[in-house]
Amino acid sequence: MLKMKKTAALFDLIIIALVFWGVLSLRYWQVPNLGPISMGVSFVVIWGLLKFRGQNLRDIGLFKPDSWKKATQQAGFVAFIIFATTV
Repeated sequence: MLKMKKTAALFDLIIIALVFWGVLSLRYWQVPNLGPISMGVSFVVIWGLLKFRGQNLRDIGLFKPDSWKKATQQAGFVAFIIFATTV
């Protein structure tokens, strides 16, 4: 795993926060569905920062699972736990 300097990580967090707040400020113009818009824009910015550093999405844990059945079972279990704790 690649190590990142603390200043680089802080810089990335600041960029993501500014992008998020920029998209969130669109609510004052009555733009609907800001959640998906902010997630999409943040994903593109994160991808751009990774490309700038010569990394890929696998370096942050986003990759195709070895077994889709096991991944689906684990996702279902996590969803059940989240549902049970919120109810």
